[in-house]
Amino acid sequence: MMMNASKNITNRMEIKLIKLARNEQYVKGIKIIDDFLKKKSVSDEILVQKAFFLYHYAAYLMYNKKWSTTKQDLIQQNFEDAIKICEAIIKKRLSTNKRNILNARIYLAQIYAMNGRTKKAKNFAASTFKSHPSFFTAERAADVYLRLNDSHRAISWYKKSIELAKQDDAKLMAQIGLAVTFKKTGNLKNALIEAKRAILLLEQSKIDKNTRILKQSLYANFPTLGRKNI
Repeated sequence: MMMNASKNITNRMEIKLIKLARNEQYVKGIKIIDDFLKKKSVSDEILVQKAFFLYHYAAYLMYNKKWSTTKQDLIQQNFEDAIKICEAIIKKRLSTNKRNILNARIYLAQIYAMNGRTKKAKNFAASTFKSHPSFFTAERAADVYLRLNDSHRAISWYKKSIELAKQDDAKLMAQIGLAVTFKKTGNLKNALIEAKRAILLLEQSKIDKNTRILKQSLYANFPTLGRKNI
């Protein structure tokens, strides 16, 4: 009973944090996590969430012209704290679940990419996909290569993620990523071809919040294709 109660508390906490992350409320999320960890027993699931919030807050500051120069110390500290958490989770591979390890590895690859640690970022992205081949790890590898300004390799990863996607929204997300990446390389012909494929997937997809967000992203990048209401 105690174990189930603890698991329920952790699940509710994770749901709350997901909402905060969607609204980019990273500072609030970090504070809530720290308060939780002081009062409750340490949970790997919550620690992984802390790493997520730390590195996303660092990325938010780093890509914001207003804060990128004035908050350098905080940015670097958040990245390093997130790295320590992820490394500790990975070392516990025999005493934590696979999801925690997978997320920790993905976060490390993305942090290393943003930190300019190119070799480590590529190694983690590739080895994570090799040990956990899926749409998710391929799509995250594409994101890593985009952060490293290697659009051509990102295209390869997006193609693989499309092949492996089992759900419509996952395939749609990867398809849009592929179209946008072709556009970044200046290959407008292939960009439009892939964008039109994304439109076909949109028409076949279930209408929900995620679909609407993806549609907004698609037409923001390809406004000339026209816009249909969902």
